[in-house]
Amino acid sequence: DLSPDDTEPIPARSPQTFLDGAHLSLELLHAVACQDASQVEASIRRLDKALRETPSFVQHRNRLRPIGCAWPEVLEWIGAWRDDPQSDAERAEVLIEALDDAMSEWAALAPEPGYGWWDLGAHALKLGADATARACARRGIESRRTPEDGGKARDHLLGAIVAQVLRDADPVDILAWLERAESVYASPSK
Repeated sequence: DLSPDDTEPIPARSPQTFLDGAHLSLELLHAVACQDASQVEASIRRLDKALRETPSFVQHRNRLRPIGCAWPEVLEWIGAWRDDPQSDAERAEVLIEALDDAMSEWAALAPEPGYGWWDLGAHALKLGADATARACARRGIESRRTPEDGGKARDHLLGAIVAQVLRDADPVDILAWLERAESVYASPSK
């Protein structure tokens, strides 16, 4: 029998920390809608900083969920902007590097997006965001969920990562990714 005096009070949450993920996501989507690469880069860098410096994101991972909703649009826009012959190639690479830093940090912390880790990783790989692709592959392996596409994105992503590490010829990295790939294909998915 619990009386009101015996229970711990529910800790109050600051509305600001609760809305941080949504705010950062909307800010990023607004920058993409404005089609301004410098604004997109600034939003990505603020997001990266917040991910690294905001303890509430680590403690309450669902606050990161809104950011996951923005990634498909952001990846598509950056890819189109990079491929535009009038865009600055060096600026595009800087933007992709900033995106890769923020997305890989996000992928290490966030709950699985609705479209899944494998699809997100395959799209990040297509853009050249290799750290994100690897982070998404790690999370996809951890989730053990059966990919909705029959495994095409998973197989493509793992194949590309293994090919990259073989080219890089780092024995430790090669062994780690071969073991990860083996664990995916050796055990049944959920």
